[in-house]
Amino acid sequence: MKGNRIDPSARDKRFIDFPQFYTWNNNTQSWLPRKDRQVIGRMYSVYPSEGERWFLRLILNHITGATSFKDLRTVNGVIYPYFREAAVAYGLTESDNSLMEALSEAIETERPRNIRRLFGIILATCQPSNALQLWNYAYSAMVEDLDFAGVTNEQVKINCIIYTITPILLEHGLRITEVFPQLPRFDPLLEPAQRRSTNWILESELRAVIHPQELENINLLNERQRFAFETIMNSCLSSYPSSGSFFIDGPGGTGKTFLYRCLLSKIRSLGHIALACASSGVFKLFFYLF
Repeated sequence: MKGNRIDPSARDKRFIDFPQFYTWNNNTQSWLPRKDRQVIGRMYSVYPSEGERWFLRLILNHITGATSFKDLRTVNGVIYPYFREAAVAYGLTESDNSLMEALSEAIETERPRNIRRLFGIILATCQPSNALQLWNYAYSAMVEDLDFAGVTNEQVKINCIIYTITPILLEHGLRITEVFPQLPRFDPLLEPAQRRSTNWILESELRAVIHPQELENINLLNERQRFAFETIMNSCLSSYPSSGSFFIDGPGGTGKTFLYRCLLSKIRSLGHIALACASSGVFKLFFYLF
């Protein structure tokens, strides 16, 4: 955008095309016209779950001529407060009509608690372009049970909604204040002391439901799988547990994932906490099935 301010001829080029025609000079901290060879520009990858950063990247890939972030958020003379809303106005992403219809159907048939959960799922998995509009549309239905119970404090109602949707967002690696900053904020001062100290992820793990079939699968472990299973379980349940690391290796299709699932199910069935973690994005998507 600094290059656009200095050189008007650059304003017809997309952000990703800029390195083909200009080169960055570290000494002068500015873009200079490229004189020798052309190169291919590259932008860092951004996931839709990253919210505003993803919509900013989307706009940069399509809109030219901006000289400031404010310019990028300005569409047909209207300055939008968020890149998400600007992307919709540019026509770069779909509106939330289908999500609105899903909420509308739920409002007609579901209890408020289920509507709150549905709202959380929509935020976590559908990347709505205008989360505040969906919030306003479903708000009265999401707090209908609280109204019936005589709750009149609006912030208490907001807290109840956020208390329900936060664990859903955390399961997808999202924080409401980062991805959906336009939504109302949670006020911990209005919460009971026991809820104020609640660890959302811990509470979600303690509520985990174990299907009987997952425990029955332990009987299907082969000899080597059972050896690993018993070794790890003995370490976890020892009277004098100690920290340790276990590395399970084997070619694809030899049952490593099956063993992991058996370990997770067994530990959780005993009331303990078991978190499936991963060291890369690909494995994270794989482990999400757990």
